[in-house]
Amino acid sequence: QPAVQATITPNDKIIFGHPGIGKTFLREKGANFIDVDHDYKEEHTKQKALREHAKKTGKAEDLKAWEDYVSKWWAKVKQDAAKSGKKIFVSNLPILRMFPNDFDKVITMSTKTFIERAKQRADYKVGETEEWKKSLDVEIAKIPSSKVITTDKYLSDLLDTPATQPVAQSSQSSKELTEEEANWL
Repeated sequence: QPAVQATITPNDKIIFGHPGIGKTFLREKGANFIDVDHDYKEEHTKQKALREHAKKTGKAEDLKAWEDYVSKWWAKVKQDAAKSGKKIFVSNLPILRMFPNDFDKVITMSTKTFIERAKQRADYKVGETEEWKKSLDVEIAKIPSSKVITTDKYLSDLLDTPATQPVAQSSQSSKELTEEEANWL
């Protein structure tokens, strides 16, 4: 198979990236994209509650209600992106699981990097984080390898922006994105 271009290009409109890949960093630098977890926080919270309810009851109709909600929510996100011309960045496992064909690129990282970043974000839970990563890996393995980027870099390092070199994510970096870069996203 051909080597995967290890960048996010202007043609990549819907991108999955692990939690810890750097969506928040880019948002704080002024990037102009849809972050499903942030921009649709209310919907994201509701889908999590519906999923937990469906797991708790074990009823088929509750699972169907959750799936219907997620399907309608995802359709709205894609519609909003099409209207605005923005890229969509997703780190939501159920979206990846339910709509794997929607993704132009899927960014993954090693278990070691995933755990390190979870610890950096104070989001590490012994055993749970490892299981979460295994679940992500199971779904990512179903994606055509031509769409998958495996990296230890951050999202900002993977952008193929026309104006400048990617912004390295570090505590020393204070570069703001130019208006052109922010709108390109």
